[in-house]
This record gives sequence, C-alpha cells and structure tokens, in this order.
Amino acid sequence: MPSLVLKNKGTKEAHINFKLSIKPIIKKLLMTIYILIIVMWLMFFKVIVGSGKSMLPTIPQKALLLCIKQSNYEVGDVVNYQTDHYNVVHRIISKQDNGNSVKFQMKGDGNTTVDNYLITKENIKCRVIL
Repeated sequence: MPSLVLKNKGTKEAHINFKLSIKPIIKKLLMTIYILIIVMWLMFFKVIVGSGKSMLPTIPQKALLLCIKQSNYEVGDVVNYQTDHYNVVHRIISKQDNGNSVKFQMKGDGNTTVDNYLITKENIKCRVIL
C-alpha cells in the first residue's frame, strides 16, 4: 500500500494521494461483503418458479418465489413440497399430530377441494416467504 507522505508545499497533494490509496481497499471490502451476502443467500434461501394455476390469485403463474427451510410449519403457511411425481406449492390448511408423526392437509388457494393426500414434514422443502 502506498505510504502517505506530507509535503511542505501542499497538503492538498497529500490528501489526493490518500484518497487514491484508500479507494482500492474500499472496493475490495465491498466486493467481499457482496460475495458473502450472495453465499449466505444461497445457503438459506431457495428460488423456485410457480408453474400451475392452483395458487391463483395469490401466486401468479411463472412467479419467482423465495423460500426458506424451517424446522416447523403451521396452518396458513404456503410451502413447497415434493410428492411422488411433482414439486407443489400449496397452503397448509390443517395439521394432524398423533404423537408419533405430524401430517399436513394441503390445498391450493385457487382450488375448490383439498388435496386428496396428506404430507409429512419430510416432504416439505421450504416455506414460501415472497
């Protein structure tokens, strides 16, 4: 790093040299912070694309959805879960806890009926937050 030398003739020159020497340090620091934010974002959040009509009008088709993994899910949460054949985004409308396991009844906001199956917490990938 260039050293700061004060000259008798003008402190303006020294001030300019100091500003020039600090700019690369600030740029590197900001770039490092930016990269850390992106890495943390990717570790905690998941981005998915809504593709069906079952959550209309709450979630439009082809909307980008931001999700986060949680340890617990509650009635009212919109979650992304996996079935045998599909990746689905629906709302939890009831929670059944029999002491040994917890199962959730799901329904798309745009659907007139509930899903004809129950899912477990292990099926849930994440809660939609945006």
